[in-house]
Amino acid sequence: MLKRLYGATADELHETVRDLLDARQLVVEQRAVVNAALARWGGGTGDFSDALISACAEAGGCERVVTSTRQRSRGMALLR
Repeated sequence: MLKRLYGATADELHETVRDLLDARQLVVEQRAVVNAALARWGGGTGDFSDALISACAEAGGCERVVTSTRQRSRGMALLR
């Protein structure tokens, strides 16, 4: 949403999520999973939402996450 509405770059999105995680006023459910998603995404390919889905699946014991999106997060396999 930040990218679409405000034209934020991938680096700005990464920094914004990092700042939210560091904010003492916020309680983040599964903070370690969100940190893993942030590290996995790194502002690179795919969307942060893809990286978060993949990190949540991994934390839940899933062996593989598939997607039809060609530009996908690391850890996701392309559905053929």
